Amino acid sequence: MLDQLGRIIEKRPWLVIFIIVLITIGFSLFIPSLEFKINFEDFVPDNEQVKANSRISEYFWMSQQTVILFI
Repeated sequence: MLDQLGRIIEKRPWLVIFIIVLITIGFSLFIPSLEFKINFEDFVPDNEQVKANSRISEYFWMSQQTVILFI
């Protein structure tokens, strides 16, 4: 399989380069439609601990830094 592919590339390198360029252009056409979600709430699980943490953060205006207290 790879031997045949190697022979095709060796015989027609410009055709292979042209196909790769076409594929690259095709994929680059979809770049404007990509959306990146950076909202932290979209990545957290939907359970009671996360809901309680978000209620506490809204009430006390806490930053997103982790605070550890050793007693």
